[in-house]
Amino acid sequence: MFDDAIRSQEAIGDIDPRVAAKAHEKIRKAARKYEEGHQNAARDQVAGVLRDLVKAAEKGDVPSSGPLADFLGAWRVR
Repeated sequence: MFDDAIRSQEAIGDIDPRVAAKAHEKIRKAARKYEEGHQNAARDQVAGVLRDLVKAAEKGDVPSSGPLADFLGAWRVR
């Protein structure tokens, strides 16, 4: 679902492609960690991606509306 939100935003064309690529990479890394049985590390990785995207949004590299913004709004990370 998270990766899908990024893909949807890419399809719209208003996310920095470098930010999207980095997020996809980190999400895949989190999935690998989860599959290897490292749930805490996977959760931390996902939280890091969320924080990265929020920072990118503050800089204007991620849009403030659309599927990814909706996802980020629903999943707050401290």
